[in-house]
Amino acid sequence: MGVIVFFLSTLLLSLPAVAQRADKVRVVTGEYTYHAPGHVSMDEARAEAVRRARLQALADAYGTTLQSTTTTTVHNSATTSQVDVSTLAQSEVRGEWIEDVDEPQVDVTYEQDMLVVTARVRGRTCPVTTAQVQVEVRLLRNGTEPRYESGEFRAGDDLYLYFRTPAAGYVAVYLLDGEAAYCLLPYARDPAGTMQVGNDRPHVFFSADLADEDVKPYVDELYLTATQPVEHNTVCVIFSPNPFAKATDEQREDDSDLLLPRQTTLEGFNTWLAKCRVRDREMVVVRKDLTIR
Repeated sequence: MGVIVFFLSTLLLSLPAVAQRADKVRVVTGEYTYHAPGHVSMDEARAEAVRRARLQALADAYGTTLQSTTTTTVHNSATTSQVDVSTLAQSEVRGEWIEDVDEPQVDVTYEQDMLVVTARVRGRTCPVTTAQVQVEVRLLRNGTEPRYESGEFRAGDDLYLYFRTPAAGYVAVYLLDGEAAYCLLPYARDPAGTMQVGNDRPHVFFSADLADEDVKPYVDELYLTATQPVEHNTVCVIFSPNPFAKATDEQREDDSDLLLPRQTTLEGFNTWLAKCRVRDREMVVVRKDLTIR
């Protein structure tokens, strides 16, 4: 995994609403075959195939929101519709993926020297009945302005996160690898245990210089390391206008005595997030892929 190292700076929803959301949760399945371009790695192709299979499952179960300007196409048969999700965004399907019920199944073949990946998924989902807040999330490499946005990092690079929302609320940020979930926000030493954000105001996290005065003493400034030539991680940003508590986690150190972010198991994180999303219909989850070379 890509290890993130801290530099510590000196400087309720009602029960009826919960029940209503839980009653609408349903298990769906989906399949998608992805023909990967030549520049896409095996890991990237597998992740993209799974992502598209989930979108296909949501489109089959709940339908899509199609507008005259969209490039999404739907191929109908007698019983199902095959959606071209090459440009289909999460906001264009009328359902959301809560969690996997089974581990995604992925088959890899080659056709005329082209990598072909077929993914099959099964998960818990629910319909989208209200318009969710559209948040803006950017991963920033070695700079705190939007022009530094990148998903490609090198070992030793600084990581910042640009965040903006039209509605005030609360945000949490996790880095996910294949084994664990690392809590990057709220900051480890912040006694509040939550991070509030204002509406229509850009926030840059992991920078003490740009932090509010009351938060500045707690800011964790981050850089990336890697133990493999290429590592693929995911940054998961969670926002809600309603207060929520982060997942239960613990502080650990690695063999080199580096101070790592607080962490929990990937299974524990997914279980916590699934429960949060069932209870809070306004919660928004944005995932950004991050590659370290």
